[in-house]
Amino acid sequence: DYNFDINDFINKLLEEPIWIGITRDKLTKLLSDSKSIGYVVDNSGEFQIDSLLIKRLVNAGINVTVYARGMPYEVDITADYASKILKDINVKIISTKNRYPVFYNENLWSNLRKHDLIISKGIGNFEAYLEKELDLRTLFLFRAKCGPIIRLLKVPRNSPVIYLLGG
Repeated sequence: DYNFDINDFINKLLEEPIWIGITRDKLTKLLSDSKSIGYVVDNSGEFQIDSLLIKRLVNAGINVTVYARGMPYEVDITADYASKILKDINVKIISTKNRYPVFYNENLWSNLRKHDLIISKGIGNFEAYLEKELDLRTLFLFRAKCGPIIRLLKVPRNSPVIYLLGG
């Protein structure tokens, strides 16, 4: 049973993330130096916030390509849905054409390598990246929810994480 708590919701929005491999200042510089960003989306609920960030990146003159699953796994955003929400924003949308995370799709690796930076949402995308051992400059945004990730990163359970890897 879930009961929505507005105070808990606001506190989670304002919670300071754990920064790994990057600082707030370095992130600002990294974003300002990036001309092309690949944005790997995760779940449909978060996508409303993602779409605002994507719009802001585009308005800053950055070419953004959104990568989404072709079919949902649980509550994942699909490429079709992303196309509808972002129809008025000048972005390219690429589908995995299946239910698997983007990083599992070897046909997309050459596209991903063309970006100055990848922004990847969600723990599932992070796990897929680690499993495939890709060397892409990728900024991961997620909550550390499961034991193996908590132990790997040495962070508290359910903490928001901003983690830069690769490239």
